[in-house]
Amino acid sequence: RIGRELHDHIIQSLYATGLTLEDAALTIDEDAARAKNRIGQAIQALNGTIGDIRSFILDLRREAGHDDWQAELGEMIRAFRLETLTETELMVDPPAGIELGSKASQEVLAIAREALMNVTKHAHATRVRVCLTHPPEATVLEIVDNGVGMARHGDSPASLGGRQGLRNMRERAEIIGAQLEIESAPQHGTTVRLILPSVKRADQGGVE
Repeated sequence: RIGRELHDHIIQSLYATGLTLEDAALTIDEDAARAKNRIGQAIQALNGTIGDIRSFILDLRREAGHDDWQAELGEMIRAFRLETLTETELMVDPPAGIELGSKASQEVLAIAREALMNVTKHAHATRVRVCLTHPPEATVLEIVDNGVGMARHGDSPASLGGRQGLRNMRERAEIIGAQLEIESAPQHGTTVRLILPSVKRADQGGVE
């Protein structure tokens, strides 16, 4: 669990900050104002990561409530767009009386974060679409990019974020009883699809 948390959040955040600083270094001679802005973003991101580490160590990290985890997903997409300068679209269907418990919502957010970081590190994509839909009895999260895609070995695309990244996503999906599907082919992008059974609020109060 500690390994998953460090890899999926802390290390990934530091990696994204490094990309921001690299961009600043490349543009500082031609566009000092842009470089200064990117350095400011990196400082802000590092301060946020420091806060996350403190909370993680003290085991006081706030879990998203039933009403705000989708807002947290939106903030994640916004940050991804700013940090990577990738055209990114978020599409969310009305929940139609479906909600996730706190445990499920946190794992869904962690899987989304891992998938987006894989886009940053491996896909070389120019567009990303994140879709959250609520078909009957389920919640479905799809992250689709137009990147270079991957070859397939056996049942899984090869080297999706390295073995650890793919393993972490699958482990998180299993923890909450969800199905993780990955579709990819060379030069045809990648789709990561998480299918999570849901229950009506009036029944059991959301999947935990």
